Amino acid sequence: MLLVIDKGLLTLAGGTIAFIAARALERYRRQQSVVLELGKLRAQAFARVLSAAASHAYHVDQLIAAARTNAEESDKIRVLGKAAMDSALSIQDVALREAGLIDRKTGKIIQKYLVAISEIDVERMKKGGLTEEEATNRKDNINELRDELHRFLPPLPRAD
Repeated sequence: MLLVIDKGLLTLAGGTIAFIAARALERYRRQQSVVLELGKLRAQAFARVLSAAASHAYHVDQLIAAARTNAEESDKIRVLGKAAMDSALSIQDVALREAGLIDRKTGKIIQKYLVAISEIDVERMKKGGLTEEEATNRKDNINELRDELHRFLPPLPRAD
């Protein structure tokens, strides 16, 4: 009889330990699933911000090229300037929408980027007030900030 009680207590203790371990493992898996999904959402948000920044860089490059070569075509410059400003507003919209998913350090870089791109004054460029050196410095500053944002991208896995 004592042997049966002893085996029963051992089985009960083993079952309790297994039950507690299974619950801890399930809690860990659930947490990892949340972290993984949040990471996917953050990566998508970051990709949307980078896409908007690339679109803006394209429009600014077109504007600068048009301002350098076609200073007399003010309508074309105006249209390109509006496209550049719209793409800058698009970056702001995306950054505001995705602010909850982007960490503070990346958010600060995006904020610096937005300040840098807002410094480009289309009217000043049309009137020739923006020197070549100023335009180059601003573009270099924007490119540095964009490169800094790209450094936050996770490395892509190697394809076998």
